[in-house]
Amino acid sequence: MKQLIFLLTLVFSVQLAVAQAPTRRCHVCQSFKKATEFSGNSFTCKVCAQKAASSSRRPNANVMQLRKKLEAKVNKWQFANDFSEGLAVVEDVKGYGFIDKTGKVVIPCQWDNANSFSEGLAVVEDVKGYGFIDKTGKVVIPCQWRDADDFSEGLAEVHDANYKRGFIDKTGKVVSPCQWELAHSFSEGLALVQDANGKWGFIDKTGKVVIPCQWNDADDFSEGLAKVEDAKGYVGFIDKTGKVVIPCQLVYAYSFSEGLAKVEDDNGKWSFIDKIGKVVIPCPWNNASSFCEGLAKVVDANGKYGFIDKTGKVVK
Repeated sequence: MKQLIFLLTLVFSVQLAVAQAPTRRCHVCQSFKKATEFSGNSFTCKVCAQKAASSSRRPNANVMQLRKKLEAKVNKWQFANDFSEGLAVVEDVKGYGFIDKTGKVVIPCQWDNANSFSEGLAVVEDVKGYGFIDKTGKVVIPCQWRDADDFSEGLAEVHDANYKRGFIDKTGKVVSPCQWELAHSFSEGLALVQDANGKWGFIDKTGKVVIPCQWNDADDFSEGLAKVEDAKGYVGFIDKTGKVVIPCQLVYAYSFSEGLAKVEDDNGKWSFIDKIGKVVIPCPWNNASSFCEGLAKVVDANGKYGFIDKTGKVVK
């Protein structure tokens, strides 16, 4: 009984305290409200403060409309490639096309596939095959090839119905018949090709074989030399006459860049050689990249990265 009387007294005291609490005018609704309906020393009641917070989180109709327009513009394309020669490949539900740097569609999205522009022409695909268009969207080489690659040095690799590779010029004329198993784009006037025996050689722009197909593997010419691999799996370099200028005695090598080529030894260490095969930067490196703008990235035995100059000095 005493506990019940105590609880009733406590409740009555709280109610009396609330009833006698000082009042304060809300600066928003101008109503007099008890101090308990305010947060701290604020002059805005809790109800008005909640309404203001909710309103600030809810964008108005104009903001919402602008946001939808921007999102529609940004998310318009299902796919987009980097700009090349002033235009970029884009894809919508209808197919592939091209836009300019203002976002304007300059070639309608009507192709089954498309490559970026190279030397003024772009590879496109329709139901008949692959061909080329110019920057107005005009078909300049009909879509008749099984596959095609970008133009390089005035010629483009194409595949016939049997997947044999050859080359055409910008008028669509075949300058090298489709007879190769594999082919690379032209580089420094020559193109790397593979014959039916799986051997690699080089042709010129008339389609003439200038370096016989005798190598197990090869890379494109770079700075006048091309990496080749012999029947034993060792790597060396040849010039454009096919002459071996660096014997095939390297475990592995990359093409020349800025006068030097990175090569790997039997222990998996990397060094750099010049164009006569002389080691100019010895091999303490676990890995390395080719030289670019005078420096090469290297990795030491502890997995730490750094850069060296062409004397082999580590650049701080």
